[in-house]
Amino acid sequence: MIYLKLIIGLFVAWLLGYLIVYLFDPAKKLPLFEGAALSFLVGQGAITLLLFFLFLLLVPNPMMIATLLIAIMFAVKLFIDKKKHFINFTGIANGIRRSFANKKNIMVVMIFVVLFSLLTVKISYLFVEACSKPEYAWDASGNWTVIGQRVYYAQEYRPDKVVDELQKHVSGYPRGLSLTHYWLFSWMGEANDQWSKIIFPLNLICLLIIFYYGLKPIRGRLGALAFTYFLASVPLLMYHATIGYADLTKTVYFAAGIIYFYRWLQTKQNSYFWFFAVTMALTTWIKMEGKVLYAIGFALLLYYLWQGCKEPLKNKLLYIGKYLSLYLIIGLPWQLFIMFGDLPYVQSSIHLSVSQFLAFHEKIYALMFMDGSWGIFWVIAAAAMLFFFRKQLIGANLYLLLAIILFYGNLLFIYSCFHDTVHFMQLTFSRVLLPIYPVAVFNMGCILPILKIDQKVQI
Repeated sequence: MIYLKLIIGLFVAWLLGYLIVYLFDPAKKLPLFEGAALSFLVGQGAITLLLFFLFLLLVPNPMMIATLLIAIMFAVKLFIDKKKHFINFTGIANGIRRSFANKKNIMVVMIFVVLFSLLTVKISYLFVEACSKPEYAWDASGNWTVIGQRVYYAQEYRPDKVVDELQKHVSGYPRGLSLTHYWLFSWMGEANDQWSKIIFPLNLICLLIIFYYGLKPIRGRLGALAFTYFLASVPLLMYHATIGYADLTKTVYFAAGIIYFYRWLQTKQNSYFWFFAVTMALTTWIKMEGKVLYAIGFALLLYYLWQGCKEPLKNKLLYIGKYLSLYLIIGLPWQLFIMFGDLPYVQSSIHLSVSQFLAFHEKIYALMFMDGSWGIFWVIAAAAMLFFFRKQLIGANLYLLLAIILFYGNLLFIYSCFHDTVHFMQLTFSRVLLPIYPVAVFNMGCILPILKIDQKVQI
């Protein structure tokens, strides 16, 4: 019974995300699986924000109220779209049938199926590993899971103490991930962190789907799947999909945001801009470092509006306003909660240190190219950018390079300007570097030469 309740909890959160994605994409231009993946990511952030607001307003029984609101919104949508099909299964089946009907595609389809099967095996292992044991990573348990458990027990026995529980941990960890655990605990009827960890492999699946559909127009289906498989081949990323650290979720939102920014530049489709802005803003609801990632997205937007956008000034200001408005809804409430609440706050002073600057550059290359958790990936990524530098500077590819450079500047700032952070690089660097990894793989998929093979595979 607990499994059924867990599935219902995940579905209700997904449904809220679907309604939001539908709001930004009323024409339903997103493919079915990409829309489902994006809906899950948006729904995960939206449901926790909704719960946070209900807690602050001291609304009784916030779980029931949140579920009721989602049901009402869905009923309204069904009434508006009563003549439309919810999911076009016929189109999907016809596409697969056409792929196998064309004899020229058979070999390509078979390669596609083999790659997809191998990827499925990898993902299946993640679910087994994540859900076969309770949370065992100390940081993950202490910083996110335990807060969700405390809120769950407070809501069960002392609802007047829920806000107090939200204030008991340091301010550097917004409660987005903790309230996701709470949401699933409440649906399951117990604080079962073994099964609430299912969100992490699901988040990775969502990233892989968005990554695949982002590359598909550039490399075709087989090429896009090959790079998606490559993305899932680094053990560090797969490991983070089995434990409760917030770094994976932050990575998923940031990478999805950069991919949708790239697609917006390529297509000028307005819905992609909104997906870029929403996912970027959601990074600030996961960890405080998300503010830096959000700022990177804002810097990319400003540079594009300054150099690449030919629209009137009014439209440019509207883009800026739309991007910032989502932070006001998603990120700012937590900042206000910190300001007016009674949360423990760790203060860090900024102090530029030449010795830390030199030590940073001494260690970063060792951790990226030799001693770290990345194998030879960064060697390949750096070589791709150097050998195909001209293509790197063309069109939207330039903004992927700028995202990587800005992220590097963020690393330089963190490890050179805060006291003793460079001494913890061996422990923290791989996790800090994780958000840019999918962007670097996506960049390789955009700039490397395309193989001359038949890419008309309708899957």
